[in-house]
Amino acid sequence: MITYPPQVTPDPKIKDISVVVQVSGRKIDQSQIYTSTDFSARSVLIANIIQGDDLKPKDSVKITVVVIGLRNPFTNAKTDSFKVKSFNYVDGKYTYFIDKVEEGLFLSSKCSYPCNDCNIYTPDVCLSCYSLNTVGDGLPLLQLGKCVSQCATSRFYNL
Repeated sequence: MITYPPQVTPDPKIKDISVVVQVSGRKIDQSQIYTSTDFSARSVLIANIIQGDDLKPKDSVKITVVVIGLRNPFTNAKTDSFKVKSFNYVDGKYTYFIDKVEEGLFLSSKCSYPCNDCNIYTPDVCLSCYSLNTVGDGLPLLQLGKCVSQCATSRFYNL
């Protein structure tokens, strides 16, 4: 289970948070990964990460979980930590607690949202903006250091 900090918010254009899981040395059937989001608790339950007969991964195995549907914080201040708890989850029940990390998993962004890039000394003055494909919130155009949804009168987007 992943709990995200209050400074990170779900993207309003995405109905649910999803994940992509990679486990080194294994082929993961993404269709077997189950996720359940509790927005009020800011948590995402992820089940069936470990697949196959060998349920005990070796120390050299790296598990990567990419969370899709969360938005960067609105400021460049360091966030509170994400929290990750792992359990043996069988037949819809937590059976055995395995491990947890509750600190040190934070975001520290150079720029304030919605800037994609900025000068480190001026985090609110954008040098570039996220594309619609990246964040989908409708502010892809850069105008006078701000990200906007459309150019002001007498200004135009130059391809």
